[in-house]
Amino acid sequence: MYFLKNTRLEQINKMKYLGIIIDNILKLSEHISNAAENCTKGSHSSFKSAKLSWRLKNQALKKIHGAVLPILLYAAPPWIEAMKCAYNKSKFTFVHVVIQDAICV
Repeated sequence: MYFLKNTRLEQINKMKYLGIIIDNILKLSEHISNAAENCTKGSHSSFKSAKLSWRLKNQALKKIHGAVLPILLYAAPPWIEAMKCAYNKSKFTFVHVVIQDAICV
């Protein structure tokens, strides 16, 4: 137990700080999974509506892809070490495949 000015501090397993989800063992796997999930959902629906509603061609879809990448790669230096884990790497590979499929279809 930890105290600050006689107030007990709650121990947590994870927290979000500046958009990065940090867990208690600094694996950052949850941050990677969350970023991958957000990009997959967002890009898939964006590409689908862009193709159907606006009839955008591949060149315009590639620009949308360019907008998704910063979301996916936000704060990469702290968690780049975590990408050595096969599970985390597979999350990003999946996002890449989803985006490529959306552009090419």
